[in-house]
Amino acid sequence: MGQKEDKRLSPRRDINVAVTTQSHSRLQEFYAKNISGGGIFLEMEESPAMGERFKLAFTIPGKNEPLQVEAEVVRHHPIETMDADFNPKQIQGVGLRFTDLTAEQQQLIEQYVRGRGLSVQG
Repeated sequence: MGQKEDKRLSPRRDINVAVTTQSHSRLQEFYAKNISGGGIFLEMEESPAMGERFKLAFTIPGKNEPLQVEAEVVRHHPIETMDADFNPKQIQGVGLRFTDLTAEQQQLIEQYVRGRGLSVQG
């Protein structure tokens, strides 16, 4: 058996930030595992439907102002983790594709992913 091909187009970087989500007037907070110029991967307790759209708010490390963007569910992936008592548990990883980044937001995320300085040229 060969390795599964990674079809994602953008380079990504691990990130551990809180992400506030809004869908159907419901606000929730989750943690991001990684980010790319194309989207973000969140840990969630339950899997939202493929194609479901969310409004997201999160802060790139080193910046003060949160990014507010929209994204849609494009991928589900189970994650093995531990609960508060260090017992194994499985949660859902959910890949969200950004749907409305401004040029400035795109540049900011790509600079973070590539490990470059966070100044945005305007």
